[in-house]
Amino acid sequence: MNLEIQYLSGDTELRPLETGQSVSIGRADSCDICVDEEDVGQLHCRISWNGSAWEVKAANLDGVEVNGQLIRETVLIDGDVIRVGSLDVRLTGGGAGQAVDGNVGESEEIIPLGGSDGEIGLMPLDEDERPVGRPTAGDMPKKPAEAPPPVEARQAKVPPKPKPKRRDPEPAAADGEHPINQIFEDDDDVFGDSVDDEPVHALPGQNVQAGRRTDDDEEFPEDPPEAKKPEGTGLSLADRLQANRRRPGEQETLKSPLVLFLGGSAFVLLIASATFWFMFSRNTIEGLFEIALAEVEEGSFSQAITHLEEFLQVYPNNEEFSPRATFLLNQARVEARLGGSKEWEEALAAIEVFRKECQDLETYDPEKKIYLFNKMVEIAIGCADEGGESLRDTEKGRELLELSGEAGRKLSLYKTDDEKFDSDQARIELARKQAAAKLLQQEVLDGGLATITAALEAKKPMDVLIERRRLLTRYKEFGTVSVLERELQKALTLEQSLVTSDKSAKSPVAEDSKPSAIASLSLTLNTRVRTDEKSEGRTVFVVGRDCFYGIDTVTGHPVWRRIIGLDLPFPPVSVSTADPGLLLVDTNRHELVLVRQQDGKAAWRLPLTDGQEVAGSPLVTGGQIYLVTESGGRGQIAKISLETGAQSAQLSFSQPVAAPPVLISGGERIVVAGHREVIYTIALGGFTCESVSYLGHPAGSIESPLLAMGGLVLLPQNGQSTAAETKEAEETDAKESSGETAAASGGQGENLVVAENDRLDSCLLKVIRLSDNGTQLAPVAEVRVPGHVRDRAMLRGRDLFVPLSGERLVAFTVSDDPNHKALTTVGTHQVETPHAGAIHLAVGPGGFLWMASSKLQRFQLTTDSIKVDPNRIAEGLSSQPLQSIGGQLFVGRRLAHSSSVIFTRVERNASPQMITHWRTVVGSGLIECQRMSNGLLLCLTETGGLFHIRENELETAGFKSSIQGELRLPVGLATPLDSVRFSDGRVAVWCGLPEPRMWILNTVGTIEQEIDLQKEPLEAPPVLTEGGIVAPLPGRLKLVARGAGQGPAREFTAPVEGGKKRRWEKTVGIDSKHLLVLDGGGELVRLEYRTAPAPHLYPVSKIQLNAPLDRDPLVYQGRVVLATSDRKLQLLGAADLQVVASVDLPAAATAGPWVVGKRVLVETGQNQLVCLDPAENLKVLWTAKTNGQSVAGAPLSVEGRLLVAFDDGRVVVVNSADGQFGRSVELGQPVALGPRVYGKKILVSSIDGTLYRIESLLAAETAGGGE
Repeated sequence: MNLEIQYLSGDTELRPLETGQSVSIGRADSCDICVDEEDVGQLHCRISWNGSAWEVKAANLDGVEVNGQLIRETVLIDGDVIRVGSLDVRLTGGGAGQAVDGNVGESEEIIPLGGSDGEIGLMPLDEDERPVGRPTAGDMPKKPAEAPPPVEARQAKVPPKPKPKRRDPEPAAADGEHPINQIFEDDDDVFGDSVDDEPVHALPGQNVQAGRRTDDDEEFPEDPPEAKKPEGTGLSLADRLQANRRRPGEQETLKSPLVLFLGGSAFVLLIASATFWFMFSRNTIEGLFEIALAEVEEGSFSQAITHLEEFLQVYPNNEEFSPRATFLLNQARVEARLGGSKEWEEALAAIEVFRKECQDLETYDPEKKIYLFNKMVEIAIGCADEGGESLRDTEKGRELLELSGEAGRKLSLYKTDDEKFDSDQARIELARKQAAAKLLQQEVLDGGLATITAALEAKKPMDVLIERRRLLTRYKEFGTVSVLERELQKALTLEQSLVTSDKSAKSPVAEDSKPSAIASLSLTLNTRVRTDEKSEGRTVFVVGRDCFYGIDTVTGHPVWRRIIGLDLPFPPVSVSTADPGLLLVDTNRHELVLVRQQDGKAAWRLPLTDGQEVAGSPLVTGGQIYLVTESGGRGQIAKISLETGAQSAQLSFSQPVAAPPVLISGGERIVVAGHREVIYTIALGGFTCESVSYLGHPAGSIESPLLAMGGLVLLPQNGQSTAAETKEAEETDAKESSGETAAASGGQGENLVVAENDRLDSCLLKVIRLSDNGTQLAPVAEVRVPGHVRDRAMLRGRDLFVPLSGERLVAFTVSDDPNHKALTTVGTHQVETPHAGAIHLAVGPGGFLWMASSKLQRFQLTTDSIKVDPNRIAEGLSSQPLQSIGGQLFVGRRLAHSSSVIFTRVERNASPQMITHWRTVVGSGLIECQRMSNGLLLCLTETGGLFHIRENELETAGFKSSIQGELRLPVGLATPLDSVRFSDGRVAVWCGLPEPRMWILNTVGTIEQEIDLQKEPLEAPPVLTEGGIVAPLPGRLKLVARGAGQGPAREFTAPVEGGKKRRWEKTVGIDSKHLLVLDGGGELVRLEYRTAPAPHLYPVSKIQLNAPLDRDPLVYQGRVVLATSDRKLQLLGAADLQVVASVDLPAAATAGPWVVGKRVLVETGQNQLVCLDPAENLKVLWTAKTNGQSVAGAPLSVEGRLLVAFDDGRVVVVNSADGQFGRSVELGQPVALGPRVYGKKILVSSIDGTLYRIESLLAAETAGGGE
């Protein structure tokens, strides 16, 4: 057999039926045929094989529609149509279903669609029994064979399912059947007829019924009168009685007292039997149900489930108890899963079954939904709680958490109260979050332990420590996990084993490096308040650019100068040797040098290995230098003799280490912080790593030196107690600034102050105690302060001063008494306009403190605050540590607009305010160097100093400190000075914001005019014309410095683009009347100064450039040379700005172009010099490699040869014909300005303002036969 499914769309689907598998139809997704419509139940009906035929059963109280009629269950035959919603399901094909006989008279059981309390079901008849008053199969008129029997008739053919039999009371007489037929059923032999031979006929007006009929049953058609008594049948009982005429005096049988008595007694007995049976049957059903209910209430759910399932099998359709039993059975199933060991998933499934089986019952009231709601809440929270405790099996915990989420999502199916629903949802969500947090924490721990185990196996202890810190950072609770502590100890032991020692000696170089044979003159500006003071022969040091200077403490004059290179790893450190010295690193020669402070000569030089970089300041103690270096990602500490410079040993670590080390244990050990996680304790005796202690700091977070605090008093940069205003105090203060560390008389302490910059906006100050000779570390105190600590903190007595970024100062009182706080904040100070530079401190007696940052300030520490002196001096960014001698402070600072250093002596204890005695400027490069009309050489420094130099002053090396003038620069100037030389020999110098100004220097090197630009800075160099100086101001070109009587001139406005005026990019003069101007839009304009009708600048010609300019335009013999960003060099006509020639360059122009003789030179890509001939349309004559060095300033043509200076300090003679390099000289420092001719001398200028004479290079070239 097959099921033909017809959809509303007209589509048809054919499904085969199998006797071993039923077919469910309904709205649920689990049904075999799903009909998702509102009037269709979750399980609407089921089609199954009963052993002899296919049958359909309704799964709800409404029934199922078969062939247009609602039935409870029926047998199906070929052609029957089941209507489910909009779906028609037709039974098609041959099969067992057609074998069912349509004879209703042989039905064994009748199952009504819905019964009432008054209906009593009939038991099946035995084969030898016939119902009273019913005709036999042979007596019934047969219907045509082709007409299928009606559904009602086929309902009686459904074979009964195997179930426990029960005895029901005999059914009452069918409607229309006279009781007398039953009364005389067994007494028909009175009339001479046998039951088997003659049926009992109905009384007049009544028909024999085949069985109990309902209103919906289809009636048989009425037979004609002659057919009502077919041949071979006898008279009915009533006819017989009427036919037998009573004789006179004879009593009627039906009115006989015996008959009446027997009939009445039988009727009474029948009623009594039915009553007793009903009472007994109800009591039996109720008793069985009460037993199951008691088992549920007692918690015996397994027994209750068994009894309730049997109950429903016996009494499936009892209207009073079957629904209650169904509810109770599902409740028992749910409770059984939630009792004892929780079966959460099965309980959730049981609740789903509960809902599906009971939701269509009339008694499925809100109370049932509340019960299911509460159970779903119990499951959701219970799963979450159990999942959160499944720490040994987090995978199971995640599954329970997912099940909890599923229960929470299905909770809305049972919602009856919105407020309770929201409240319980919040409880579930909280439980799930807590469980998820526990599981995540355990998963993080498990993953971290796995990483740690793998790192230990790979012998990577730093990975172990990094992972441990990550775990502790995320969960502080992990600090109590014992396995982490065990793995930590393993990692520390492994890290200690990775520290290696190299005892091979390394010898220094005893003699100093040879000074340059080239004569030089260093321009160092010096001004003094008193000129009558005499030198005492003592010097202090200052670093300017790449040079190291010794400065007289009284006069401020430079005594010596030594080139040491740029980017020093630490400022020079004062040390006590046979001759007071300064320890520094020469970055030019890559060596550690001890310099005698008196004359700047080297006592010894220790070369560093290739790739070895000094990490920071050294520790000098016990006649040894402990220098921290780094190479190949590993840190080293070298042990070097202070007197000889010989290296005797070196320790190597698995990671970089911070500098400098700090001394502990009375000078027997040093402690050095690793780049991350740990600190190392080094025994100085054998110079071995004694222990590794875990600190847990992030990578690079310790930027300032560690600070040791003794049990009594510790002066970390002070070797002994101070005595104010004595020579001993002066020596102490000098050592304070130099960084030499020694213990006070109270003994070296074991407490360390560590500043960890572990956050973006704050740092953590830690006090830790090292016990057992530095092998055990224990935290003592922690204080978080805003800002970062990058500079050295100062400790004097029990006063600790900590400088913080943003020019913040915090003062603490320290104590090593366990009954007092280790750190007690006394006060803080914040500069109103902070800067991001270095902060240097100096401490003195009486609680005084001096801080050099953006200015020099004086403080005094009181018992509960920091008192600030409102007077401040020495404006500028602090460039080096403060040096103190007696009551004098020596301050080095840089101005924002310059890289030069201003070195000042300050009377620190002066009252009411500090005062300065002299000022010396070192490292000030030149922005202009040219011969003046009076024969002197004008040198303009980047700080505005005007030096006039005579030719004879260049004969001998030395210093020139006197100036002939100085530009009055605005306070707070942040942009560097710039200058340009006009065609008439004058020089224009200008500065930018905050007060833009322009100075005009005349031909004798003095200030001719100072022009206030009214808050409008120049955007390009000014240009001299006969109508005045054209000043490129924002949005306009203005003629300034006009002659007397010329009157005002009209301004030339810049083109407007996007609502804004374009910026001026380049300006260059052509002649006295014409100039070129390039704006930000790439438009190059040739302007002409005209006087009619009024003085103004008139655009004569213009051109739109295809690419921006990399360099300034060059005007040469009426033509313009342009170097564009698209690697082209173009030659334009100065009059019409039309392109005359164009050539492709090897790379973008990085310097030039310059006109040298009749040639044009340009540097490309910072690696080659290109020579071109403008007369032949920029024909390339030659190219020369520069070895990656850039040309410094315009080359100089001398006697057919070129002098080319490079920024690395090399000056080379180049053959102008073919570009071949000849002789060269090394100046030892970078060059700022290219070669200049001054008389018979040729000069180049270094970046610190030193003039070098290099004419000997040409003489040597000539003597050697060079070209």
